[in-house]
Amino acid sequence: SVRPGEDFAVSWQGPNGEGDYVDLVPAGSRETSGELSYVYTQAASDGRLAAPDKPGRYDIRYILKAGDGLSVLARRSIEVR
Repeated sequence: SVRPGEDFAVSWQGPNGEGDYVDLVPAGSRETSGELSYVYTQAASDGRLAAPDKPGRYDIRYILKAGDGLSVLARRSIEVR
């Protein structure tokens, strides 16, 4: 869990392709848009996201950019409290 408004570290393993990113969205979001915070993956395998000010459950997702659009490759839950 993280505190509201806190920047926190994230790390990932993935294809790290051009246009791929890790984002933070409200829990259960199915759209590949509406990010509250994001970091592109191409330059590294770790980064920082900013937690929203509102407590609650959120998802950290790895978003894969492929020729036919964006898709969620992985998802991990986090609680802001």
